[in-house]
Amino acid sequence: MIPALTKTEKTKLAGIILGEISPSAVLFIVLSRPQNTKELIALLGPFIPGDTLREKIAYAFTVTRPAFDSDARFREVAEGVLDKLRGVTDDEGEPVEVDGEAPASGITADKLKAVMATPMFVMRDNSVVRRQAAQLKAAGYNAVASLVDLQTGEGQRDYIIRGRMATKLTDGCMTNLDAVIEAGLVPIVIIRNDWAVRTGSGHVPSIGGQPDSQADFYSATRLRYEKDFCEAMAAYFQDIHIQLSIEPEHPASADFALQLARHLRTIGFENRIFVNPYSAAVAAHEKIRSELVALDVEWARSHHGDSVPIDPVWNTDGDTALNGNNIATRVAAMEASGKDWILWTHSLANSRGDFPAEYLDVGLPALGALPTIIGTESGFLWKPVGENSGKLRVLLPEVWTGKVDRGSVELWRGGERIETLASTGVANGNREHFQAKKPGGAYNSGVEVRATEGGRTWAWAIPNPAGRNENLKAERVAR
Repeated sequence: MIPALTKTEKTKLAGIILGEISPSAVLFIVLSRPQNTKELIALLGPFIPGDTLREKIAYAFTVTRPAFDSDARFREVAEGVLDKLRGVTDDEGEPVEVDGEAPASGITADKLKAVMATPMFVMRDNSVVRRQAAQLKAAGYNAVASLVDLQTGEGQRDYIIRGRMATKLTDGCMTNLDAVIEAGLVPIVIIRNDWAVRTGSGHVPSIGGQPDSQADFYSATRLRYEKDFCEAMAAYFQDIHIQLSIEPEHPASADFALQLARHLRTIGFENRIFVNPYSAAVAAHEKIRSELVALDVEWARSHHGDSVPIDPVWNTDGDTALNGNNIATRVAAMEASGKDWILWTHSLANSRGDFPAEYLDVGLPALGALPTIIGTESGFLWKPVGENSGKLRVLLPEVWTGKVDRGSVELWRGGERIETLASTGVANGNREHFQAKKPGGAYNSGVEVRATEGGRTWAWAIPNPAGRNENLKAERVAR
């Protein structure tokens, strides 16, 4: 239930809304008299930045925070809004997921078996992210650590985008995070690139370049920006863990991490928080260890060699002796230790395409006895006009449920992608549902539906886009 707003809160919110949406648009929405939450969302949608409901919610939370006097009050109202959104249904009467937010966290208490893929959250090509996520999931990993503040510069990593700005994630980064979550992996979001600052390499997106000194990276101004940034990630809180930094060297990083961790807990982040101090910063973090422990902050320092580290998380970050030849032995040692682990090697962390095969066969447990997809399964449906939406609906065979990369379901024609379909959840015979932007008849002959599972892409050719096409067979798409 959304708590009643005070007069002051209403006044502040009205000012923010009018600043974000033109008065004529507000009048249009009021005159349209939405009858329920779903209709209101449909009317508001075009006026809120973002391609997905998750992105729109995150943006709305960010801009409306100043209307409330405290973090606690903001959280109270925000949680009420999310509870209300969880009751929205699609045009076939099935509940619409608020992009993985309802009703409970998708993160389990399983031991971390994570890969550090440095650029994965900031890849320019989202199809690469989807393919990489499927490969890692199929290989038995359950999480992936990556930076959103990866340094850029002339001639450096032309395949990446800016993952964040000073106070919020970029749209491209959120699209990549969504792909990782939809693949069934837990993102470990490294939010600050201390390594780039202390080495002076490239430009750090969160600060627009390089600070004058390492100390400036931990200023009061930076802390204020980082708190705003954490609040802007609220829509992802149930689905991610957070690593506050990557190898900070300056002693001031310790109190900075403490303040950030305290703020994250205050605004409702309940999942895991990691720190990875380096050099002189280690002693500074040790001095406040009890305060970090009180906030459930876990140490995950870079550790080299086969010996078992004292930290609860075995993190191989920076171990250049680790490679494809000895990776299976190291993974076996990490598994035998009983610790959570984050696996880094140079070639693995910097992979910009398919991961090397030796990292996809390291002896981790298989995913289980899931049905193998061969393309002849029944249950596919091209429904040219949804009952209420009036737009194309695509249902995949039941065997795809839980295995499809939801961000990969697309319409293609003539070898080119023309549209990505929006996931609307699972219903009608336990099948994954997707919706297009137009009715089926609006697409030309030769259109096909493509979807990816386990790193493999399949295509259903649609013989009659304007008609109902059911139980079609799929063919593998060569890459």
